[in-house]
Amino acid sequence: MRIVSRRAAGFSDRAARYREQADRLDEIANSDNQPRSRARLSDLADQYRRLADRLRQRVADDEPIANSSGSFRNQG
Repeated sequence: MRIVSRRAAGFSDRAARYREQADRLDEIANSDNQPRSRARLSDLADQYRRLADRLRQRVADDEPIANSSGSFRNQG
């Protein structure tokens, strides 16, 4: 059984929202005719992806703690 802490679940949800936002920014950038604004939008999308990656790492770091605490649950 895989146990995920609330904190890890929150990080995962935020990471997913950041990736969605990055995808939207990329779509807008691809339709923009101005090179400077296209570059800025792409940069913002990259920043959102880096944030999402950091949150995913925090989820990965948090999961062993959550999974190890499962052995302390009351079995009765």
